[in-house]
Amino acid sequence: MTDNRMYIANDDAAALQAADAAACDTVKFFWRELSWEYRRVVPGVEMAAVQLPSATDASAVDTPSHAHVWISDLQFDGDQVSGRQLNDPEWIAGRTAGDAGSVPMADLEDWMSAVDGQIYGGHPIGAMCRTMSLAERAEHDAAWGLDFAETGAVRPVVAPVQEREKACSARCSVASRFRPPQWSRIRPSASIR
Repeated sequence: MTDNRMYIANDDAAALQAADAAACDTVKFFWRELSWEYRRVVPGVEMAAVQLPSATDASAVDTPSHAHVWISDLQFDGDQVSGRQLNDPEWIAGRTAGDAGSVPMADLEDWMSAVDGQIYGGHPIGAMCRTMSLAERAEHDAAWGLDFAETGAVRPVVAPVQEREKACSARCSVASRFRPPQWSRIRPSASIR
């Protein structure tokens, strides 16, 4: 993220609640992609982050009950999601970008990853983008430095690139033509001693 502009949304809006549910339903694709990423020799995921609620300071006037905090450098132990905070929460004193944090997986609100400059996930972001003008969308995408899906659509799964499909089919066809040699015992003939 290149700046700290906030986009305020009504958490009670039906569209955001549906987006939160969609994020929970598709988080398995995100973790699958990250598990593959940790095994890759050449990284493919440019950015991966999850959004978590964080209680705000109750003393401030007109303060929401919680802020939405993005964390990256993710680790998951089967129960807890941990990582480093990407943004500076406006209403939480003493918390800044780079702070470490950990929360139960059940608290996860959203997820997103960037591959080839395109965003996957970001369900509530997609819902918010649907309400923005084209100029606001351009400003939003520029602030993130990423390309969110057109018209607020959400890409849940990294789609294979056409070139990757061609390369894979070429490797598969070559592999199927060459088989490892069949090992057999060579019996010495009676004439060879």
